[in-house]
Amino acid sequence: MNYIKLGDIFDIPLVVSNSSGDRQDADSTPTVTIYEDGSPMGYSPVVTSVATGFYLATISCTGGNGFTSGPRYAVFVSATVDGVVGGDAIQSFIVLDEHLSDIAVTVSAVEVDTQDIQSRIPTALVAGRMDSHVNAMENGTINSSTFAVGAIDASVIATDAIDADAIAANAISEIQSGLATSAEVAAVQADTDNIQTRIPTTLISGRMDVHVGAMGAGVVTASAVATDAIDADALSSSAIAEIQYGLVTSGDLSGILSTLETLEAVAVGRWKVDNNRLTLYQLDGTTPLVTLDLFDDSGNPSMTRIFERVPT
Repeated sequence: MNYIKLGDIFDIPLVVSNSSGDRQDADSTPTVTIYEDGSPMGYSPVVTSVATGFYLATISCTGGNGFTSGPRYAVFVSATVDGVVGGDAIQSFIVLDEHLSDIAVTVSAVEVDTQDIQSRIPTALVAGRMDSHVNAMENGTINSSTFAVGAIDASVIATDAIDADAIAANAISEIQSGLATSAEVAAVQADTDNIQTRIPTTLISGRMDVHVGAMGAGVVTASAVATDAIDADALSSSAIAEIQYGLVTSGDLSGILSTLETLEAVAVGRWKVDNNRLTLYQLDGTTPLVTLDLFDDSGNPSMTRIFERVPT
C-alpha cells in the first residue's frame, strides 16, 4: 500500500504488450480510471506515451480533483492492442494530510515531550490522586468558595492536630465572640421552665388542647369551616324551620314540573285533526293529552275555517 500526501503529483508507469508479450503501442491512448473506496471518480489522469509500449499516468492528488484524506484509492488501466481489449489494477494508495516521514518526525517529538513529562510527575497515584508538594500559593487562592460543603470534617483533620498551642489567643476570642455565656444559658433555661408550666403536657391527635375564651370578628370564614362540618345533628329544629321558610316544597316542584311538561307538549308535541276533532299528545307522541272539537264562526263543526275550539 502506498501513502500519498494530499496535493502531491506522482507518475505511474504503464507497460502495454501484444499477445506475444512484446511491448507495443496501444491502438489508442490507454484509459486510466481511479476508484475511491470502490466508486469511480470523475477525475481522469493524464496519460503520456514515452516509448514504444511504455506510458506514464500522471496523477494530481488535489482537493480540486476530488481527492480527500483517508479513503482508499485503486488505479485501473484499460488498453486496446490489435483490437484486443485488456486491463488490470496497477496500484492502490491512501491519501494523507502529511507525508509519513513528517508524521514520524512529529511522533518522535511527541515521544520526547512525553518522556520529559513522565520525569516530572509521580510514578503512581495515591488513592486515585496525584501526590504533590505545594511549595507556594498565590494570595487569595483559598477563599470561601474553595471549600466544598463539609470538606473540613473530623476525617480530614487528624485527632488533636489542632491543639491549644496551635490556636492564637485572638483566634479564641474571635471564636467566642457573640456566643452565649453560662449565665445567659441559665436565663434561657429559666424562661423555658416557665413556658413549660403554661402549655399542655401532651397533644391530642397531634394538636395542642386549648380553651377558646374569645374570638375576634371575622375569624371564622368559609374556608375555615370543613366540608360537612355542620351536619343534621348540629342543626336545631328551629334552625331547619327558619331555613325552609318561604322555600318551594317538593310537592310544589312536582306540580310545576307537570305544568311545564304539559306546556312543552302543547308547544312542540304531536297534534292530530280528525273529523273536526283536534287531539294533542304528550311528549311520547302516543298518549293523548287533551281533545278539542273545532267549530267555524257559525258554530258548525269545521276542519278548514276554525273559529273556536271546545274541550270534549
